[in-house]
Amino acid sequence: MKSIYDLGEALPLRYTMETMDASLKFTLFPYKASTIINTSLLLFLGSALIGMVLEQVFTAEILFTTCVFFGLIAAAITYIYPVHIYKLTRIMEYKQEMLNTIMRFTTYLSMKSNMEHALYNSLANTKGILRVQFQDILLRLERKEYINLGEAFREYSTIWNQYSPEFVDSLKLLEVAALSSGREAEEIMEESISQIMLTYNIEQKRQSELLSESISKVITIGIMFPVMFLMLVPMVSVFLPDFIKASILFFGFNILLPAFLFVGTLNFAAKRLQLSSIDISSAKEYKPLTKLHYIIGGVVLLLFLVPSTIYLIQHDPSHVSYDSFNLATVFYVWLIPAGVSLSIFILGSMYCRRNRALYENYRQVEEDLPHLLNYFSTYLTLSVPMENIFKEVTNDYTRHGFQKHPSVALLNEISFKLAHLKTNLKSFIKIDLKKISSILSFNEILEQIVAFGEFSLKEASKVAKKIRSQRVEIVKLNDYILTMLNPSLGLISTTISMLAPLLSALAIIMSLFVVQFIKFLSEQLETIANLGNAGQRITLELINIEEIISPVYLELIIGFYLVEIIIILGMMKATIKDGYSVFKIVEAIKGSQLGFIIFTLCLFGGYYVFMTMFKSTLGISL
Repeated sequence: MKSIYDLGEALPLRYTMETMDASLKFTLFPYKASTIINTSLLLFLGSALIGMVLEQVFTAEILFTTCVFFGLIAAAITYIYPVHIYKLTRIMEYKQEMLNTIMRFTTYLSMKSNMEHALYNSLANTKGILRVQFQDILLRLERKEYINLGEAFREYSTIWNQYSPEFVDSLKLLEVAALSSGREAEEIMEESISQIMLTYNIEQKRQSELLSESISKVITIGIMFPVMFLMLVPMVSVFLPDFIKASILFFGFNILLPAFLFVGTLNFAAKRLQLSSIDISSAKEYKPLTKLHYIIGGVVLLLFLVPSTIYLIQHDPSHVSYDSFNLATVFYVWLIPAGVSLSIFILGSMYCRRNRALYENYRQVEEDLPHLLNYFSTYLTLSVPMENIFKEVTNDYTRHGFQKHPSVALLNEISFKLAHLKTNLKSFIKIDLKKISSILSFNEILEQIVAFGEFSLKEASKVAKKIRSQRVEIVKLNDYILTMLNPSLGLISTTISMLAPLLSALAIIMSLFVVQFIKFLSEQLETIANLGNAGQRITLELINIEEIISPVYLELIIGFYLVEIIIILGMMKATIKDGYSVFKIVEAIKGSQLGFIIFTLCLFGGYYVFMTMFKSTLGISL
């Protein structure tokens, strides 16, 4: 996205939008409002200009319309992303970081520290918006702009209350705990953690309930109603010929609605609790698709597009005739979306095959985190140095018959690197660990434990226990969210595999039926009129057949719409089950292409039934 906004940044236009600029600054977006709006305008105007050139070169108005439509969508997305999707993601991260901060503060205070010292030492492991705020507090304390930390917290409480009032309450409890001692201080600190954890869980549960409702609405409004409307398009186009055109339908069903659903999917992914933090793209074993793979996908697509293009050039798709209804036309038009679907399936299959083992290994390690934290906590309690714990844990796994577990391989590699790299553990964790592990949560947890281990192995053990407790609670919360979203998951799976393909095929068959029946009636009326007026040629039509949108255009629009819907719903399905994970999204999209096979069976099966019925009842043979 950065290269896109760099285009807007290069424009000399500069203006101020205070509210929007303040929101972007708060969420740490690297560009101002003027840059975002400049980028949106540039994309729209640039697309329109390209469309004008293409229209003049190829004398096709549809090219200009298409470019303008794509420009509108691109402009909308470049505007929506920073002000909504990016902001939402940052705020969710902000709330999660508040929870982690309370846990860090509690640990430092249990080490007989004070709030200023806890804040200073927590800064290294704090990220995002909260890190910037803490840096500002420490800087202003150094400048004596605040008398004490309590005054700084009171000033920031206005901001924190907007996003997490429980964070402010927990900070107040910790301030009291810092002034207390013994058992009383421990009880207060435990209460502060329990309070913010409880509120966090309740908020996520409510969020999952709202998401479940919104998914049903999105599928109904964004998929069911539009496809049903397409069944009526042939009739509606007769009465509204100036409004219902192929270009308008193309924009609505192939650009606008998919864009709406795509933004909704991103919005859902931003709100969904992220349990998994695996980024296999940063792993050294990661195998991205090569140019050869993309060439194979492109060749497959061309093999489907070329015969379709040749056929459509030879047969004018805008002219409604009986050729518009024959099996050859339906087949050649079907080839175009079929080629897109098959290319996506092939590329997705190759990507998954190359990286499935890597992802599964990391997934097993991430699921094993609570057990690893138990081991770390036990050995830290026994005062075993951090450098030796990795080897001890792998020995325990091996002793219990889990020597092939991916956690053993990861910990062995960490031990090997520590033994051969001339660096201390803290530097290794900060610099080299990310080259070995692509599990962000594992890396962050290990960094926190090592940071506390520098002060006290006993306190590091407490940290490991608290992180484990938090991790277990989040796993339980994720299970609850999956339970709440399970009906939505079933609805999406049914929509991909049955409802959307069936309705799409039915819409195409209905368009064939309506247009052919109207054409047949018009010809029969004209024949009857001529029989009663011998020697005279009378043109009598039920309606103007030329104003009806050709079934060829409708089949193309519906075919592309189905492919887009399958991709977007596949993304949503993966997000519901696993949160935002690129591998799981690709895997879900690849698996969802089964829906296009169902569509194919329904389309050609329905076509056979439709033509058999017409032949037997009206005597029309195509």
